[in-house]
Amino acid sequence: MSFHSDNAWESRRNNLDFLRFFLACVVIHTHSYRMVGAEYTGIVERLRHLDLGGAWLAVDGFFAISGFLITQSWMRARSPVDYFKRRALRIYPGFIAAILLCMFVVGPLGGASLPEYFSNPQTYTFFKPLALGPLGTLPGVFVNQPWSGAVNESLWTIRFELFCYILLAGLGLCRLLRLRFVMLAMFVLAVAVQCAQESQWPGRWNLVTPYFGDLWEVVRFLVFFLAGSVFYLFRDRIPFAVLPALLSTSLLAIAFVFHFTAPILPFCGTYLLLYVGFHPRLPFHNFARFGDFSYGMYLDAFPIQQLLVMYVPITRSNPIVLSLVAFVCTLIAAVLSWHLLEKHFLRMKNRSRHNVAPAPIAPATEPSLP
Repeated sequence: MSFHSDNAWESRRNNLDFLRFFLACVVIHTHSYRMVGAEYTGIVERLRHLDLGGAWLAVDGFFAISGFLITQSWMRARSPVDYFKRRALRIYPGFIAAILLCMFVVGPLGGASLPEYFSNPQTYTFFKPLALGPLGTLPGVFVNQPWSGAVNESLWTIRFELFCYILLAGLGLCRLLRLRFVMLAMFVLAVAVQCAQESQWPGRWNLVTPYFGDLWEVVRFLVFFLAGSVFYLFRDRIPFAVLPALLSTSLLAIAFVFHFTAPILPFCGTYLLLYVGFHPRLPFHNFARFGDFSYGMYLDAFPIQQLLVMYVPITRSNPIVLSLVAFVCTLIAAVLSWHLLEKHFLRMKNRSRHNVAPAPIAPATEPSLP
């Protein structure tokens, strides 16, 4: 069974809101095990305790979906200013609120000595991620927790997301997004670099970038963002059908069994993720009709989980209980964040959007020789 690509990959009736919400929940559940200090080694023991992991895969999925949607956003933007305005209005209100919440609510509740906490310059370095800086810690906060000193580890990925937005704009301004085979070559090269890093070929990679830290982090996020971007650029060539989805599932299963995911996951994982995201027969098309809570879930869950471990005894020894209680508490916080903050800024974002048809398929051109 197949569906015409123009009706599938372009459809506004999709399941992407549900997928992002689901991926945020995977991150919450995965973090719960380390937060209570639970370590299960054998596969049977992990399955018995529902320690399925998946946070890394979830973040990769976020970047793949983002690459697809942000490339579409660039193609439909009236100008670079319009593009960056919409990106800032989507990312920064919730991001700023999450940082302020950590600094002025979670910090004092997390065991810090208040006079020293507010007089310590380290406290205010927590603002650095707003300017693409590294994620810091808050002095004296959660120091006695199993995940000691961690305040909101989820925030560390946001600066890589912002970096990808800037990079995409640069590629767009250089008109490279119109040369989709050049973009495909960049994506394949990024995957090759990631494979070389993971296999430590030709030797151990110890490269550290001046601003973003270990090179492997930059490459990994770039790989999945480019995967989504290239998928969007080639949407007229990629079949939306059951057979490729089954083939992707089979290849992924083999890759996970033999621990050889680096060259497979960006291709097959992205296809499968977006196949589910755009499948017209899955009943999640109206998932966000009451609000898009996935971003708030991702931003706010970590400090809520740490506070629960600190103040609610029943969550300290059972990661599943922690996940369930944290899900409810975080959902409440995400609903409030959406209705009190995010949706009002998104209305400003939508005012800048002009009514245009979907971006035309970029011609399959190669770069001209001089």
